[in-house]
Amino acid sequence: MSSPSPPSHAPSKGRLRRALSDLRWSVHNDRHDAFVRNVLPADCERPQVEGYELRFGTDADLDCATLHDTELTPACIEHGRRRLEIGHQFVVATSDGLPVFTMWINPRHLNVPGELKRKLKDDEVFIYKAFTSPDHRGKRLYPAGMALVLSDLAQRSMRRLVGYAHVKKGASRAGLARVGFETAGSWRTVGFKGLRRALCDREFESNFPVRVARSGSGLE
Repeated sequence: MSSPSPPSHAPSKGRLRRALSDLRWSVHNDRHDAFVRNVLPADCERPQVEGYELRFGTDADLDCATLHDTELTPACIEHGRRRLEIGHQFVVATSDGLPVFTMWINPRHLNVPGELKRKLKDDEVFIYKAFTSPDHRGKRLYPAGMALVLSDLAQRSMRRLVGYAHVKKGASRAGLARVGFETAGSWRTVGFKGLRRALCDREFESNFPVRVARSGSGLE
């Protein structure tokens, strides 16, 4: 009579692998750098990109935005309309009348959902959520969009444009550098599952000292 086979440990090993994978994706440890660009008299000149119309966007541009070219889902588009209502703006570059680049502007806060929210000075604005269509990359639409914002700020006697980039976002960081941005501190976001905390360095705290409580809408 043969002896019984030893119990298989495959299921328990599989559960362990899944548990370790879940744990890895639940732990959050990320870093972003803030960037600033002082507004200069020469910034008054409005940029142009051959083959594209570059300007500030409207509701009508959101009406014809596609997911492929703007990364805006229907929910994001509706959120964008509400942002416009409370004073945000966005830059749009169109090709054949369709948006192929978008970048949003917050006039009150440096706000990175899930990370942190800081009050801006009255002469600063914050750019966020920039996206270039995969079919139109390499045309320098991102730096041109920032130059358009700088032009608007110069005409309004504003002082500073604020942006940010993930430490691994080489393309975004290169675009910021081309327009003359300089680092203004960094923060590391750490946490587990839905609980996160932003740990800011001294330079960031010096540049953006006023913390702002988050609103339920996530718009401000």
